[in-house]
Amino acid sequence: MSFLEFTIRFTEALVWPGTVFAVIYLLRNPVKSLLPSIEKLQYKEFMVSFREDAEETLDSIETEQAKDLEAEVQFEQIDNPQLAVINAWRKLEEAAIAKLRELAPEKNISDLGPNRALGYFEYRGALIPRTKQAISQLRRLRNQATHFPENAIPIKGAVAYVKAATTIQKQIESLSALPEMKLNRLTFLILEYNQLLDTGKYNYITIKDVHREIQKGTILRYIKDEAGSDVDFSLYLDIRDELCFETQYAKHLQSIYGGYAGQEGRKWGVENLGLCLLIAWTNEIIQQGSGWQPNENVA
Repeated sequence: MSFLEFTIRFTEALVWPGTVFAVIYLLRNPVKSLLPSIEKLQYKEFMVSFREDAEETLDSIETEQAKDLEAEVQFEQIDNPQLAVINAWRKLEEAAIAKLRELAPEKNISDLGPNRALGYFEYRGALIPRTKQAISQLRRLRNQATHFPENAIPIKGAVAYVKAATTIQKQIESLSALPEMKLNRLTFLILEYNQLLDTGKYNYITIKDVHREIQKGTILRYIKDEAGSDVDFSLYLDIRDELCFETQYAKHLQSIYGGYAGQEGRKWGVENLGLCLLIAWTNEIIQQGSGWQPNENVA
């Protein structure tokens, strides 16, 4: 390759990078002037989404009771929406910590993970599903609020946020006890019994068999031994379970047995199959509980 050919090819290789850098240099000021507009557009979109999400969260938990609670709460003029959101979340967390120390003083708050007391109440089933979902939304909105400038949080969105957080705070402050077992564990257990019943393979399990195992406190292990791979009780027989579901479940069944054994036909319409009795009595445990509310959005 001659020196001339080398020079031509080298020059060609530099043309496009040089052109690109030249264009960038020439357009640096126009592009720079567009950045505030782009940033402003992002803030506007965020303001709209924040307000809508906060209002939807408030709407999702606004029962008649929530509206009464809201009427009792005085909302000061919000001069700093960002600070109002951060403070509302902080007060909600503080209320949860105070209530947990009241109901479970043996618990070390620092050992409860990133969601701390609020997360523990969710884990124990003390909060209904829509409240749990609202808390998740409020947590997300609070995190967003801390990463945007103060003027990016709309006042209407902040007002809705504060109302929602205060409503949940009042719900937590009204808790009188932690549930002994989670509601969804009982409903899943009913499904397990129901599918065993549907197979027809375990109709030989009598009411007398169930009575015997309930008295011994071994009903879950008895059903597991009988059904084998047809049932999955790993969730209920986990020795690491902090809620001791197996023990609590046995105690509730023994309580029902002590009061109603022999009256199954009259009270629950069950006279033959042991699995039917377990479904009826597990449902009775749910009915004897408290804190559950139906979804009012279901027609």
